[in-house]
Amino acid sequence: MEGLSGKAAQKGKVTIATMDFYISERVKELTGGRQTPVVRKPDTVPDFPIALEK
Repeated sequence: MEGLSGKAAQKGKVTIATMDFYISERVKELTGGRQTPVVRKPDTVPDFPIALEK
């Protein structure tokens, strides 16, 4: 929810790639490095916006 609310935004939008990066860093921070999330998407799926920053 943090990421979708704008914390993962770059240039006013949250994309699949920016959300992936944000989640990766945030989970490591919250768990003291004990957890590392993994996101898997097909290579044929382009990066696209999933939310816009207010």
